[in-house]
Amino acid sequence: MTAVLSLRQAISLPSGSSPDQTTIGLAILAIALLASLIVMIRRVRQRLELTRRVAELASLAEVGLRIARAPLEVYELAETAYQEAARVAATDFFQLGTFDGDTYRTLLWVRDGERQPNQAFRMPPGQEGLVGWVRQTGSPLLVSDFAAERERLPATPSYDAADPPSSAIFVPLLAGDEVLGVMVIQSRRRSAFGDHQLRLLVILANAVASSMALARLRARIEFRTLQLALIKEI
Repeated sequence: MTAVLSLRQAISLPSGSSPDQTTIGLAILAIALLASLIVMIRRVRQRLELTRRVAELASLAEVGLRIARAPLEVYELAETAYQEAARVAATDFFQLGTFDGDTYRTLLWVRDGERQPNQAFRMPPGQEGLVGWVRQTGSPLLVSDFAAERERLPATPSYDAADPPSSAIFVPLLAGDEVLGVMVIQSRRRSAFGDHQLRLLVILANAVASSMALARLRARIEFRTLQLALIKEI
């Protein structure tokens, strides 16, 4: 503000100034005020972004802690992931499942807010759909409008309902280089999700995948211990 006042004083014209000089002086003052306003807006935006990032990091720390405290059992982990995902985005359509060879098995499936019985789906070569694409690439996918983006999607959506969702986020459950499964949220609204939700869900999926990998390792160790005990008895 001081700089603007100094500039205003610097361009003050004597009483005998011509109209052209006055117009030029006012134009310079307007430009200076506009520049100051732009700087203030940028600073406000930077502060808001910083505040949002700090809140996001705090939220992610809480998510990681809750996932770490969840029982090392895949169905319990799926339930925890569902609850955490609901904090990030609408989860009227939610699915979390794991891969076993050419089969995809759901651990938790919600459609229109209603729990569905878990199912196993075979994924024949060439018919894997978007879930198969996520498995093959290990990459997340944000779809804002299935109808508008259909020709640009990396794979053909496989959905057997008469009124399929309009938008979705597909996130791989990555443990190292292995894709253990996939987490999907969908909505009947177009553009229901954005990059912010995608980023948070990727971090959530990574935490879930790490816990699942640990659960698998523990199961293998327990099985091996049982084998050794039986061999010893024999």
